[in-house]
Amino acid sequence: MAARKLNEATLAVDVLENELHKDLKNYEEASRDDRWDDAETAYELADDRMKRLIKNYELIIPLLNAPEAQQKYLVQHEEFVNRFHKIKIDWRKNKPAVQMRSTGTPTLKIAAPNGTIAPPSGNIAPPKTAIAQPMIPMQLQVASGPMSVAHILPRIEITKFDGDLHKWKDWWEIFRTLIHEDQSMRPIEKFSRLKLHLTEEAAGAISYLDLTDNNYSKAIDILTGKFNKPKSVKADHYIAITELPRVERQDDFKELRKLHDKAMGHALNLGNLDQTSAQNEAIMEILTRKLPLELISRWHSKTRQNIMTLEDFFKFINSIAEDWEYAYSTEKQEKKKTKSETSEKTQRVNFATTPTAAELAVTGTATVYEKEKKQSTVVKRKC
Repeated sequence: MAARKLNEATLAVDVLENELHKDLKNYEEASRDDRWDDAETAYELADDRMKRLIKNYELIIPLLNAPEAQQKYLVQHEEFVNRFHKIKIDWRKNKPAVQMRSTGTPTLKIAAPNGTIAPPSGNIAPPKTAIAQPMIPMQLQVASGPMSVAHILPRIEITKFDGDLHKWKDWWEIFRTLIHEDQSMRPIEKFSRLKLHLTEEAAGAISYLDLTDNNYSKAIDILTGKFNKPKSVKADHYIAITELPRVERQDDFKELRKLHDKAMGHALNLGNLDQTSAQNEAIMEILTRKLPLELISRWHSKTRQNIMTLEDFFKFINSIAEDWEYAYSTEKQEKKKTKSETSEKTQRVNFATTPTAAELAVTGTATVYEKEKKQSTVVKRKC
């Protein structure tokens, strides 16, 4: 019985997906050419077929007992869900403008001589086109289609979350914004996309949940409870700061920059840099010991004069790195300039030592090079 249902549903899915592909293509072509009546027809057909497809998906997926088979089936059929969701958003954006354009005669406003806007009188038939009059210019009011920055910006891709605690916060913020809070999607659609964007340990955490509307919220609760561990992430940032390598020389601006960038990244994840807290004091003490002796001395002289924050510490390291980078850059340019000048002088000397025709006439000798030999043999003869 189950096998029969699976075969029937699979056959229905094949037919519906073929028809849906045609509807989506028709919508894309019609919307591109501003044929919104045709686009509306194509959208309604696609919407009906998508609803029937989802019902068949819901019937097929539980019949696939293995989680791997369910996941594979989702991946194979995700294209149609994505394409339909895309035109659904596009239609919702353009639908108000389409309705305005499909009302027939455009709305006309007549500017009265005193500058106020007055509607046309009842005994005047509204013209199809706006004709400018000397005293009563007519203004054609046409609603323009809504434009969104989303049409210009590249699409944001959701990476797959593998269970790394440090990646949870960034991944969840993107998934929450693009999928979780999208009111146009059903929970089962969100659940299917959630499974597609999980891998390894994260995918295993919810692998036993069936793909249903009710299980989506349960899956989110499981993932949040398992991977949203701010205290653990905070401890890892502390450990990473302590494990940063020590800079041996104050003129090694590249290593100073590495220490600055990595340490500041971890510190920013722990809190604000401009606050005088015990946490920042501890971080500052750890990082100070990773500097060369000359810089430790210079920094402690600053702390004796003023109360310094962690932000001041990073500014100090950055300024030292900039000074040494500038010094090396200037020295490099000077060496390059000196080398160029030396080369020019050498060329001038070579040109100056080459004998002229007049000098050859005075000395009475000329140099003849035998062309037959690769290495020229100098033969002197009387002029």
